[in-house]
Amino acid sequence: MTEPEMLSSTNITVTGPKGGPGGKGGLTGGHGGTAEGHQFTLADASISNFTVNTGLQVAPQLASANTSKPKQQRKLCPLPEPFFVGRQQVLNEMNECFNKHRGSRCVLVLHGLGGSGKSQLAFKFVHKARKRFSDIFYVDASNEQTIQDDLNALGAVASADTYETGLRWLAHKQDEWLLLFDNANDTKVDIAKFFPNCSFGNILITTRNQEVCTLGTGIKIGDMDIEDAKQLLLNCAGDKAGVKDKEELATAIVKELHCFTLAVKHAGSYIHTRSTLNSYLPLFRTSHDRLLREKQIQGQSHYDLSVYTTWDLSFSKLSLAAKTFLQICSQLHYEGITEEIFQRASIGQEELKDSKVQHQVTGLLCLLGKQDKSWDTLIFNDVMQELQSYSLITYDHQDDSYRIHPLVQLWSNASINELETLQQSVLAIVGLSIPLGIGAEDYIYRHKLLHHISDIAQQFDITPSNMDLGVISRITIVLAEEGRLQHAEKLEFAVWEAQKQQLGDCDALQTATILAGIYCQQGRLSEAEALQKEALDSITTLMQKEGPQFLSSMEQLAEIYRKQSRWKDAEDLYITVLETRKSHLGDGNLLQILSSMSALAATYMKQCRWKDAENLETQVLSLLEQFHGELHPDTLRSKANVAKIYWNQDRLEDAEAFDAAVLKIREERLGAEHLDTVKSKASLALTYWKQNRLDEAKTLQTAVVKARKCLLGEDHPDTLKSIRHLEKTLRSRKYDDEGHNKDSKK
Repeated sequence: MTEPEMLSSTNITVTGPKGGPGGKGGLTGGHGGTAEGHQFTLADASISNFTVNTGLQVAPQLASANTSKPKQQRKLCPLPEPFFVGRQQVLNEMNECFNKHRGSRCVLVLHGLGGSGKSQLAFKFVHKARKRFSDIFYVDASNEQTIQDDLNALGAVASADTYETGLRWLAHKQDEWLLLFDNANDTKVDIAKFFPNCSFGNILITTRNQEVCTLGTGIKIGDMDIEDAKQLLLNCAGDKAGVKDKEELATAIVKELHCFTLAVKHAGSYIHTRSTLNSYLPLFRTSHDRLLREKQIQGQSHYDLSVYTTWDLSFSKLSLAAKTFLQICSQLHYEGITEEIFQRASIGQEELKDSKVQHQVTGLLCLLGKQDKSWDTLIFNDVMQELQSYSLITYDHQDDSYRIHPLVQLWSNASINELETLQQSVLAIVGLSIPLGIGAEDYIYRHKLLHHISDIAQQFDITPSNMDLGVISRITIVLAEEGRLQHAEKLEFAVWEAQKQQLGDCDALQTATILAGIYCQQGRLSEAEALQKEALDSITTLMQKEGPQFLSSMEQLAEIYRKQSRWKDAEDLYITVLETRKSHLGDGNLLQILSSMSALAATYMKQCRWKDAENLETQVLSLLEQFHGELHPDTLRSKANVAKIYWNQDRLEDAEAFDAAVLKIREERLGAEHLDTVKSKASLALTYWKQNRLDEAKTLQTAVVKARKCLLGEDHPDTLKSIRHLEKTLRSRKYDDEGHNKDSKK
């Protein structure tokens, strides 16, 4: 039997038939019939279909109740989740913004990556500041239809069923109302057309699309601070949080999750139901993709999407170029991603010998802006804008670079089908972008690449069998300049082994020179000499022997002689290189000539020919400052050499001024742990020692010993020298012997 259809709750009036006609007249006329039958009302009840006795009629209101659409009920703003913690600074900023615009229109936009906690922040603010507003209207802004549906409720308040009527009603409600548009993520929806047409009222928007910030004041919602994230994790973990060392364990977990709100909540939920604080971190490190696809347990959150699913919704809407760029970024370091990497790789003249890899690289670059041998910045900007509209990347105006959240990297990496192929292509792009020049901009650019190269190398085993030899050599240059000598040696030696059959080729000669230079930095002078001689002996033609690569290799051999204290051999080679460069290359190759002059000056220094050294090196420094400026690595190196000359001539104030200036710049540009920075500290410490400023010398020398042990190893000659200098300083302090060994050479 079919069940009766239920009508919605309403008031329905049922009226009986009209009374009959009056009786026939007599002496007294008969009474007329009752005007209407008995009337009764069914109020606020669900009514089944039913049969009415003959003569009964359902009043017109009932027919209306069966056919008209019930009026839209106005949505209430959801309450914040019970586990909500922290974000006090953002809540204060929101409060200040609305108070600042009291009496006038205020539009505030909370924007950020999906899952960062924007909606919960909005709900928390509304709950705390509800007395501040005369009325609060909540709108689900997921798409245009949901917006219209929720605004229709305003129309119902105004006795009409259209959102336009509701907006007009609100535009005439001159009061401190708040209109909350939640999840306005659809980039195709113009949210502004749903604003009431008035100059008052308050509008709060949550969105992934940072372009919405152009409508008002924007606040970026990023990761939580560590303390708040830790508390959120422990709250969600519930009784599983009551373990020994819970603070330390929770801190380690939230750091691994980069304090990302949704990931922290899901981790706490997982720990509460299926794990422990002790076991979660090892589990995450081996199975992060599976865990980040886990949904939160029911009842703990209004948000029913996993971390990865949240971003999947955005990924499905991206163009091929935007998806590709995200996957490329998943192989790089998450910060410092620049257009320059792709631009340099696109317009460079070098091509990979492996045509298949070259084809893959060209395909990727064309999606991002490569146009034959040129670069189209507008194409690249369009791709970046698309990704920023979903907050999947952010732009750093100060560094002119882009950043991708580390968890977004994991998610994007999980979407790659042919991972090794992409890793190979990304490494090739980075390698092709590396310049071989010695200009200031070349050094600065190479320095920026270290983190990207290191991150790729952790995931992809770089060998001559899977990567172009020229790319590996370029990467080796970056590693050697940044003091990563063991890694640089391993890669360049592999290249040298692969090129041995090609000795006599200038590429092989360049490889040998780079590798010999690395051996020199490691203090392996005999191996460096043998390798450099072997490579030079393979060059036979006069044209090659007067070429720039041959002269650079000769200069490298002279440097080896100088470090071996073979002063005469070194001096003769340097003079030969210098004269050849002057006669064959002319003044157009000033930098190479200055390099030879500086090397010859260093040889004079080793022979204690201080005046000869000073005359040469001060000329070099003056020309480098004019050509490169004061911040270039070559300029700093020359300035440090002049300081050393002054030190050995007991011009200590001049030496201190030069050393301090070089150290300051190197710390700012290279960091405290860079080998060149450490070298500057060692030099300045010796000046302090000679000035009897022993406490200052000790502080610097202690830092130098620690850094060199870490970077070079405990047995490296430079490490051992710095230990001797520190011991000498400690003895001087102990015995207060101001003249102790003050005649030592720097």
